[in-house]
Amino acid sequence: MHKGYQVISIGPYAIIWHPMYASFFIMFLGMPKALGSVISLLPVILIIVTTLIRIRWEEDQLLKELGGYSKNTKQVRYKLIPKIY
Repeated sequence: MHKGYQVISIGPYAIIWHPMYASFFIMFLGMPKALGSVISLLPVILIIVTTLIRIRWEEDQLLKELGGYSKNTKQVRYKLIPKIY
């Protein structure tokens, strides 16, 4: 990991660990409706599962390499959806 990175704990990061991924999921969950196609749920599900795997890998890396991330995960309780997950 690059030197000089620090944990951000203000704004949306004070509520959930991964606000970018959360907005990504909202956008992709709306795609089948926007396209008017139920079949488009298949790639959306694949993208979501793949991203959840990436999130897990990314968290492991951050816990190992970014000072203060462990402390932040104890202060900010939710990963993607406030009061749920």
